[in-house]
Amino acid sequence: MKKVLYTALALLLVSAVFVNCQKDGIFNPKQKISKVSQPLDGITLRLEEWTWEGDLLSRISYFHRDTIVKNKVYYFYEKKQLVRMEYADFSYCTIKYDGSQYSEINFFTQFERNTSTLKFTYEKKKVSQIVETRYANPQKSMGDAENKLMSAFFPKIVLEAMDKHMSKTALQKANEDVVLTHKLTYDDKGDNLKEWRISQTLISKVGESMLTKLRETVLTYDSYDDKVNPYYASSPAGEGYAAFYKNNPTKVTFNMYEDNLPIAGSTDIFNYTYQYDDKKYPTEVIGRHLEGAAADTTYYEYKTGK
Repeated sequence: MKKVLYTALALLLVSAVFVNCQKDGIFNPKQKISKVSQPLDGITLRLEEWTWEGDLLSRISYFHRDTIVKNKVYYFYEKKQLVRMEYADFSYCTIKYDGSQYSEINFFTQFERNTSTLKFTYEKKKVSQIVETRYANPQKSMGDAENKLMSAFFPKIVLEAMDKHMSKTALQKANEDVVLTHKLTYDDKGDNLKEWRISQTLISKVGESMLTKLRETVLTYDSYDDKVNPYYASSPAGEGYAAFYKNNPTKVTFNMYEDNLPIAGSTDIFNYTYQYDDKKYPTEVIGRHLEGAAADTTYYEYKTGK
């Protein structure tokens, strides 16, 4: 699990794509990613390729060993505002707005079955809470499809933290919805995310009594660099959507708690260093685990010209 979280955080910049937008709801960064890749056995393998139509992202293609396209996600707009994302198997999500801010996002299988919903709360134009409901569903989860779609709204390390969180709880029963509450807090300036806390209240029956237990997974963003996160809002003030972080995280700590007590052995710490282009955007991310795991490197290329 540490390796999965570690790799996920190394790809952190490729997540939360549309949560960091202009005030009109349009993702239009000054530097537009064109390719994401990683080294393997002395060669560089393409992981993702981003296709743009003018200023709008139209498609992300996901590759296996550089050349085989294994999946694609398509982006659909109304008046340049993202309203739908569709996966290669025709599973999809729909996006509702309150002005320029997300209000609700729903995920569906290709058979029109609603698998989950995200509802957003804001403070000072930044996301402060997300209530995620995973609906009771006898059909298997969308799996990779839903993860790809959700990665546009959750950083990948958060998705992995959610998986670990759920693995520590009782499995979802066929007739029960699962509700996760995400609380986000920011630094004093409001520029960068300080903490992402995932909470779930578990209820169990023991004899005639009902017992409750609070399960929490916490990601603490300990430090950042002073360079540009390419997913931050194009507006200098970060107006409109919540921009999770203006800069790039350099240290993140992962912990789990039960009834406010730390779970033994749950702590993980991840450190990151960056290389930048002449516009101060990351071109290389190197992640290192404090326990001495090998470094994990990810490369970013940006679109040139108009």
